[in-house]
Amino acid sequence: MEIDFRINQFNTKAKGKDALKQAMLVLTSEIDIDAIYDENDKLFSEILQEFSYSKTLKYYNRKSLSRLVEKDLGMTPGGFRHLVIRKIKNGRNEKLAGEMKKYTPSIT
Repeated sequence: MEIDFRINQFNTKAKGKDALKQAMLVLTSEIDIDAIYDENDKLFSEILQEFSYSKTLKYYNRKSLSRLVEKDLGMTPGGFRHLVIRKIKNGRNEKLAGEMKKYTPSIT
């Protein structure tokens, strides 16, 4: 994720072959692959050791996760999302609603 962020900082306004080469050299020299890899390796090792569900969801950047759950549960596309929304809206699932609030932005 950090590498994507850094790559998106490439100076596309550089003009000419030499300026583009220089911009690429500057960009790649600022990306410390070893440090980024080691930091992420440590983070994911800690998550696995802690069995941390909340950290797993926080760092597992896969927006299609609900589709995988739907498929495994034999649900229709969008079914899991609708099920969670229904359960929160019915007012009897305060625990679920409270947990979801931890991971969603506050709308006022």
